[in-house]
Amino acid sequence: MALIMVAFRVYNDYVAHTLGVTTALNILQFVLVLLVASIPVAMPTVFSITLALGALNLSKKKAIVSKLSSIEEMAGVDILCSDKTGTLTKNQLTLGETSLINAKDAQDVIFIGALASRKEDNDPIDNAVIAALKDQSKLKDWVLDDLPPIK
Repeated sequence: MALIMVAFRVYNDYVAHTLGVTTALNILQFVLVLLVASIPVAMPTVFSITLALGALNLSKKKAIVSKLSSIEEMAGVDILCSDKTGTLTKNQLTLGETSLINAKDAQDVIFIGALASRKEDNDPIDNAVIAALKDQSKLKDWVLDDLPPIK
C-alpha cells in the first residue's frame, strides 16, 4: 500500500512537472515515516519466527520445547542446573555432583545448604540436601533461630 502511495506521488509530480529536490525530500521523509511505523507492526511476527526457528534447532538436538517463551528465557541463563538423578523416573530426588567456585570442599557447600534447610518441613529439596551431607551430626551444633522467607 505504501509502495502504491509513493509511486502515485512520484507519477503525479512527474506528470505535473513539479518533481524537484524539495518534492523528492518530502517523498523520502514520507517513506522513512512509513518504514519506522511498520517496525512495531512487524516485530511480533519476526519475534515469533525467530523463536520458532530456535525451537526447530533445539528439536534437532533432541530437546523438548513446550513454550516458545522458554527459549527467550534460556538465552539469559548463565548457569544451568540440570537434573539427571532419577527424579522423574524413580520419583526420588537426590543431590548430584557439586560444582565448586570459591569453596575447597563439596561437603562444605552441602553443609551450608543443609544449614539453610529444615528437615521438619519435609521439603523434598531440603531432604535431598540434608541426605547428601555425610556427617549430619555437625548440624546438631547449630541452632536455627529464624529462616526469613525468600522475596
